[in-house]
Amino acid sequence: MKLLIPLIALLLFSCKKDDCSSDVKTLDSEDVTVVVGWPINLKTEYISTTVTNKWSGPNNWKTTTTEGIPEVKVINEANFSHTGSYSSDSYTYGDCLAQTKKINVHVIAPPHAPCSIDMNTAKISSPFTYEANYSQITHYIEGNNFVVKAQNGLLETLTVKFPTNGQEPKPGIQRAYVEFTSNQTPYYQYQLDDEDVIYLQKINNQLIISFCNAIFFSFGDVETNVLISTEIVVP
Repeated sequence: MKLLIPLIALLLFSCKKDDCSSDVKTLDSEDVTVVVGWPINLKTEYISTTVTNKWSGPNNWKTTTTEGIPEVKVINEANFSHTGSYSSDSYTYGDCLAQTKKINVHVIAPPHAPCSIDMNTAKISSPFTYEANYSQITHYIEGNNFVVKAQNGLLETLTVKFPTNGQEPKPGIQRAYVEFTSNQTPYYQYQLDDEDVIYLQKINNQLIISFCNAIFFSFGDVETNVLISTEIVVP
């Protein structure tokens, strides 16, 4: 009798593949676009802590996450060879397949801002349009920010602060704190709208910053806005 009880328990709680449900959930496929040099992080749908997720992808890449963890890092810095189809198969107790997902990853070159403008210049509309030629461009670390400052003599200054722990920002589409000051009479200060983005490229080992028709809001006593398009090559 003592041997019979453990045997019954084993029969009741063991799970064979023949006992697996045929009702496997297939999640909608997903398209993910990643810029060269950026990490590839993928995610499937969470089920429970008892699930094991088996991942596979191009270049014979395979990995497994346990305890139901739905996220996985493919690589820290992507290149074009990481483009392709990735899959996640989620298994419950007894190696029963419960869920599958396909993710199509597209690795692209860093994009340029969708406008054409000369290097180290800015087109400013406030409300009339004029151009500023940056004669002095510098970069430095300020706290946790990587700062780029472009100056048109003593007339205008464009300051871009990237919150990247003091590291040069990666190419791609970024957000940053950007301030534009005009030292012409009267004195104006403007700040980039939070919704606007900045485009970064790395060409010949030089960082290129650009944005198009970005809205800058004034702060201070003067209530006026300006539109600025620019391209800055960081030395």
